[in-house]
Amino acid sequence: MAQLSSSTVLRPLLAAVVAGGLTLVGNVAQADEYYEFTQADVDKAVRAKDIKTLENYCWHNSDLDDAWRSSCRALIAHHEAKADGAYLMRVCNGNEKQWHTDFYEPACVAGKRVQGAAFQKELADCGKLAATWEKYSAELRGDAQDELFYAVGLRAAECKQWNMIWVDLAHQSPRGGELLARLAAAKVDVEAELMAYLKATKKPFAFEHGFYAIENISSWLIAAGKVGDCKRFIPYAKASPPDTLGAWLHFFSETECSAAAPLAQGRLKSKDPAQRRQACAVLGVIGSKKDIAKLKVLAKKDPEYKKEVIGGVLVKTYWVREACDAAIGQIQLQ
Repeated sequence: MAQLSSSTVLRPLLAAVVAGGLTLVGNVAQADEYYEFTQADVDKAVRAKDIKTLENYCWHNSDLDDAWRSSCRALIAHHEAKADGAYLMRVCNGNEKQWHTDFYEPACVAGKRVQGAAFQKELADCGKLAATWEKYSAELRGDAQDELFYAVGLRAAECKQWNMIWVDLAHQSPRGGELLARLAAAKVDVEAELMAYLKATKKPFAFEHGFYAIENISSWLIAAGKVGDCKRFIPYAKASPPDTLGAWLHFFSETECSAAAPLAQGRLKSKDPAQRRQACAVLGVIGSKKDIAKLKVLAKKDPEYKKEVIGGVLVKTYWVREACDAAIGQIQLQ
């Protein structure tokens, strides 16, 4: 016969865990009251579909025995049958994990099954794709969120929603580049879609994370051998905002695209020391001897410096000058 017992028969750790569980599921029972019950009691509650009693057995117990495990499994099965993923994931994400193998982990497995089924159903609707990604990405973490990301990206391509891929997904590192690789592996012409986006957009990648989008995209272009004639990207780089142009310049440097040298030359006069430094570094790769005169000016007179402790002494290091001086040496060795 199921009955309540005093908390004095329980270990302090169990009391703390159950107290936390009470808050999680919103049960109003007191933390110092626990149920003693048998498998027969659990079977009776299951037959009667008495979920409240099963919840009491699972959350307020005096012994973590087989009957307790059975009550928890029955509770999980009930909420999975109801497709109540929110409940299951609340259990899964509980704060106390010391003994979660018999309860928390099965709740995680069941919760992900419920979420996965609901997600697949919603994913079928192209008109709700962005909302579906926003909803489920907030609920998942780690590998589960990664696989959700790739599923959304592949579906976006099927739905011809390439603007979502370029604006909302491509910037996420390192998943953005991997998504493009998976799309290519699925026989999608990613290069053609990229060029279509660039041609149709007045200021391509001119959004908050545009820099990272170009970094991931350009890395994929290089790895996939899709760079082609690098000059085709220059007009779009010119139309980019300053931050995004930095990503394009890195791409031109990586591909040794000498035709893009004027874009770097224009940054030698930037008020941003990081941009001046990058301009020197890029010209060291794609510049020519015609650039040396300007590089020499910065190598001697650029005012930017950092204070660093070297050999126990505080010194000024002129990091822009050093990059420009190194670029001169690179060009002279060409």
